[in-house]
Amino acid sequence: METLRFGTRPRLGCATFPFCHSFASANSVPVPNVPFGTQGRETSSPLVRYAKLLKNMIKIEEISPPSYYSHYNKITYFNLNEKRTLWKTFTKCFYCQKNNRISNPSLFKQNAHAVSSYFNSNLYNYDECDECNKLFANKLETKFSLFFDPIKSFLFQNHKFKQQENFYYNKNGDVIIHPNFIKSIDQKNRIAHITIKRPAISILDIYCCLLKMGLSVFNRIQRKEVSKSLNLIALDFNYQNKLRHLNHFFLYGIYNENSTEDSIAIYKNTSKLNLPKYFIFIKHHRFYFQLFIPFINDDATFNILPPMTRIIGSETNFNSANFVSNFIEKGEINLALKATDKEKFENYIIKNNFKK
Repeated sequence: METLRFGTRPRLGCATFPFCHSFASANSVPVPNVPFGTQGRETSSPLVRYAKLLKNMIKIEEISPPSYYSHYNKITYFNLNEKRTLWKTFTKCFYCQKNNRISNPSLFKQNAHAVSSYFNSNLYNYDECDECNKLFANKLETKFSLFFDPIKSFLFQNHKFKQQENFYYNKNGDVIIHPNFIKSIDQKNRIAHITIKRPAISILDIYCCLLKMGLSVFNRIQRKEVSKSLNLIALDFNYQNKLRHLNHFFLYGIYNENSTEDSIAIYKNTSKLNLPKYFIFIKHHRFYFQLFIPFINDDATFNILPPMTRIIGSETNFNSANFVSNFIEKGEINLALKATDKEKFENYIIKNNFKK
């Protein structure tokens, strides 16, 4: 069995390649654009019950970003590419508050990423026990990989997407693809049609994964302020249910086509206006993720618009609001790549018995 190598060097913009043209665009990332009226909820319930649900939801508006975000100051910032271990003076696990490095050293053997390695992060938590690290990795990050990685793995060098024993990745500009991902091949035009199976994904899981990253860089002295959020990411059913009723959301889209920045920041409302106290902002190359920290002042006014008002250097105005009450149904992600090396392509066809 031979893997297929497409000679490619990713170009910034719409997930296309100058020499290996992908028909995938940023809009093909499996993220639903949710209508703001019912926000993805069923409308078949009795009117009284539905009115109560609406009353319990957070207040969401479209507010001019310069006006809204001028009330926030950046209080935390980390460059994810710089190797660093945080919170070395804290020995008790920040998340479960159960395990301690001094009394349970065997439960702190792993290097726990503060921010997921999917964002090329070299930021680590000293105060995250192995049990919590395993929980977040198995229950949250695996879902996040299916939400974001299938497209990302074609775009960024040396980033691998793996599904069971199948994989593909961009190795220094060449996309290497396991044959099991290939649905069909247009041999005349040297185009491979790729299909990735995707299970159903809860937006709540993606939200919790992003929230965990933000809480990882949150001031440990102020743990009490985010204790409910910590219960949420520990998969507490009551807090999950409450968040769905509130119908929190995260924003996701293209920040800057020309950016190579990997960073995480927390912003705080410094005004007397009733705005969410904190929001998290993650940059990963061209992409951004933003969410407000929940359960602190949910009666505030939440802005559905991200901080930036203009997509720099992009032909695609791609921004998406993702509500925790929604699900992405199971299905397939379909992509296509064109090989640029005729000899390698023909060798691949022969070795893997892709006959005409």
